[in-house]
Amino acid sequence: MRSASLSLLLVATGLTAADAKLDFNRDIRPILSDNCFACHGFDAKKRKGKLRLDTAEGATALKDGIRAVKPGDPEASELIKRILSKDPEEVMPPPDSHKQITAAQVDILRRWIAQGAAYRKHWSFEPRCVRRFPPSPAPRRSTRSCTLNFPSRACSPPPKPTRPASCAA
Repeated sequence: MRSASLSLLLVATGLTAADAKLDFNRDIRPILSDNCFACHGFDAKKRKGKLRLDTAEGATALKDGIRAVKPGDPEASELIKRILSKDPEEVMPPPDSHKQITAAQVDILRRWIAQGAAYRKHWSFEPRCVRRFPPSPAPRRSTRSCTLNFPSRACSPPPKPTRPASCAA
């Protein structure tokens, strides 16, 4: 039911899945983590080809005239070329890793690169965001019931709600 509502909303607003802005942490990191980071991640001892795909600097660095990720141009990105290669010496992930990137994942990577290949830090390194909600209305208190239940005390109004700090970003 929820996905049907979302689909209806996207159709009503004129957006399709292909138009939706991809998020690195939600859409891209899981694909790269499952298929690429073992050899091209943060561990310098296990890194192959001196290529780092877990950071924007590493993925977009120019090495021997080649960029793994060329933001805005998926067809010029070596990442896409290697994933789609039929040559067992060139294809990524390598056949001996027993990992495979699906056609849907390739499409997601292509769209992400076409959208500018924006990287984000892992969510645990992002500043915490406190959402701002409108203050809730004060509960109604009847003076009569207050006086009946607590004749010695006068009813006092509820304290004013405090507003949490909102995110800067």
